[in-house]
Amino acid sequence: MGAIMSSLWDNAFEKQKAIKLDGTQQICNRCKLPYPKVSKECDHCTHLEDDELEQLRKQYNQYHNEKKIQRRIAIVWSVIIFSMLLVIFLMVM
Repeated sequence: MGAIMSSLWDNAFEKQKAIKLDGTQQICNRCKLPYPKVSKECDHCTHLEDDELEQLRKQYNQYHNEKKIQRRIAIVWSVIIFSMLLVIFLMVM
């Protein structure tokens, strides 16, 4: 289970790393989050114990899974509305 969570954590941050890594930031080896190069320690995980870091990872994954579901629902509704408008348009023509 830990390996699965770890891989989910790593995958979740690939986009974030690409977006936020602009030369002024570096990636933390422990939590894989970007933090400013001027900082000596990571702002996200330095103060966390291992079990607290795992809890943070779970919360982050849950948040992103909920966002993914919301995006899918929005796409489904968009397709439904578009289909209805297309049917109405074809009926009027």
